[in-house]
Amino acid sequence: MDESSLPYFICLTRGLYKAIEKDLNKSAQKLGLTLTELNFIWTIYFEEEATISRMSELTLLDSSTVTQVISRLKNKGLVTTIKKSEDHRYSYVKLTTQGAEKRKLSMIDNQNDVFELLKKDMGLPTEKENVQITLDYLEKINQLFHGDEYVNWLKRLPGKLNSDDMK
Repeated sequence: MDESSLPYFICLTRGLYKAIEKDLNKSAQKLGLTLTELNFIWTIYFEEEATISRMSELTLLDSSTVTQVISRLKNKGLVTTIKKSEDHRYSYVKLTTQGAEKRKLSMIDNQNDVFELLKKDMGLPTEKENVQITLDYLEKINQLFHGDEYVNWLKRLPGKLNSDDMK
């Protein structure tokens, strides 16, 4: 790959992101949320309790943006903030019952065409290796730019979701 391939790479990744974003926006809008708000609900669900700085790390957004989104979610009754008795310096964000319900509802009638294609291709012996190589490379890129802690957090997400759905 040489310098002349950069526009091609940028357009391919942007096109993929836009396809994913389109489906996720539909899901969020059905729930009366923005895509960012839905992402926060899921992040808080996975963390259970998170500080603003932790939310900033996990959503890859700056603290001021995180504070604004948390404020909107509080106004909608979807999250609450608490201070722990052992350290009053930090506020922690938690889902309310209504927020937890929105998260569950976001999984119902949720169509993501890119994910469905990946699932289908993982079932094909001729494509399974290509999909796994792509996922491994995406992990490598995220590790380089966002660090081990971020990638390790991502790897734990399916396990949390599977264990909670079994309850």
